[in-house]
Amino acid sequence: MMVFEKGHEAFNGTEKTRFQKGEDPWNKDKSGIMPTPWNKGTIGVMKPNKTSFKTGQFSKENHPKWRGGITSDYTLEISSKKWAKKRNIILKRDNYLCVRCKKHADTVDHIIPWRVSKDSSPSNLQAMCRSCNSKKSWEDM
Repeated sequence: MMVFEKGHEAFNGTEKTRFQKGEDPWNKDKSGIMPTPWNKGTIGVMKPNKTSFKTGQFSKENHPKWRGGITSDYTLEISSKKWAKKRNIILKRDNYLCVRCKKHADTVDHIIPWRVSKDSSPSNLQAMCRSCNSKKSWEDM
């Protein structure tokens, strides 16, 4: 690291500095040139106060982008805690082996497609690996 001291060739005392003693900077007493920043006076992260948002103010029908609850029944089914339990039961029942290729199974498949039967009983579920499950999906169509 280079240290600049008096006598150094880059600083010999003859160069003028930006502001000489007694001179004022160009923007002194010129308030109002720049707008006040939006966060002037805030400390840390701003948190909403009790009156800024009411509970439920933007939920469901009150939200401007509400489209009437378009989540499909299938999405609700597979995102539930019940499905997670069923999935684990089926994987254990089939010893984590794919029913087609006998490799490690990581998905649970409906034998009769859910869109047809709406049946998620254990008799309609089987453990499959991802590749067999995707092939079966295309065969069904």
